[in-house]
Parts: sequence; C-alpha cells; structure tokens
Amino acid sequence: MKIFRIALLCVCGIIVCIFILGQFLRSSWHVERTIAIDAKPEAIYPWVAELERWPEWMPWDKQRDKNAEYTFAGNGVGATMSWHGKKLDPGTLTLTRSEPALGVEYTLQFASMGDPGKGAIRFKSEGRSTQVTWQNEGDVGWNPMSRLMMSLIESALGRDFEIGLKHLKQRVETRS
Repeated sequence: MKIFRIALLCVCGIIVCIFILGQFLRSSWHVERTIAIDAKPEAIYPWVAELERWPEWMPWDKQRDKNAEYTFAGNGVGATMSWHGKKLDPGTLTLTRSEPALGVEYTLQFASMGDPGKGAIRFKSEGRSTQVTWQNEGDVGWNPMSRLMMSLIESALGRDFEIGLKHLKQRVETRS
C-alpha cells in the first residue's frame, strides 16, 4: 500500500509540474515558408483561391489519409473547405480575403482547437517568378500540454507547408 501511495504522489507531482511549466511557455504559434514559382501571380492565384483545387497540392491529401473527405461551399471570400478522416483532425478553412495579385487570407478552425488560426498565401512578384509565402498563426490557449507540444507542432506544420508549396510549384509550372 505504501508503494501505491508513493507512485500516486509521483504521478500527481508530475502532472502538477507539467501544468506549472506549461503556464510559463508561449501559447501562440507562427509558421511561415516561402518558395519561388516560375509564374506570374495570376497563374498561381486560381490554385489558392479556388478551394476545390487545394487537395491537388496541399500536403493533407488522400496519400496521408486515404479516408479523408472534403466538402466545399461557395466561391471567393467566404468560401469554405471542410474535411475529416481517420488521421486528419476535422476542420474548416474559410477564405477571408482574396486578391489575384496578392494572394489569399483565411481562418482555420480545427475541431480540437478553441480559437481559429489565421493564415495566408501571399504573392510577391519578382520579374518572371513569384515568391509565394504560406503562413499560419494561432493560439492554443491555456492548455499546458498543447503549450509543451508547441515546437513539435510548428516543426511538423513547417514541413507540411514545404511539401505543399513544392506540390503547388509543380502544378503551376507544369501547367503554365
């Protein structure tokens, strides 16, 4: 019985330490990746402004989750793409701004997240090519476990953005 109490106290102590440590860690994330695409912004724009085209280049596709299902509603500002699957956390992306020369902005709401994140895919024309920057930011709130996982989340999302941008580059450049 004494060993059980010691084990229980150790577990409780670890939980308290995680909670206290988590409160001192940042709660917000920011991920940003950029790639040069050999095309004008007008050639890239349909790939990011028409949400039905995102599954053709984004990293969260059927290869990652063969059970992924996407639904789309609307066009332009206010258009939404929702998804769910066995490996993908259900969520919704909503376009909040859309300009052919500049790119798009969106909100991103996951079922497991409190406040929505904000993101953008921005264009910067440089001669014959365009710098395309994909960024996302948000806040996980007070949850200490989420705060402890922040660097892993940013790292994984950064890798996903790099994959998505490479796919976007391939699609745009082979069709331009």
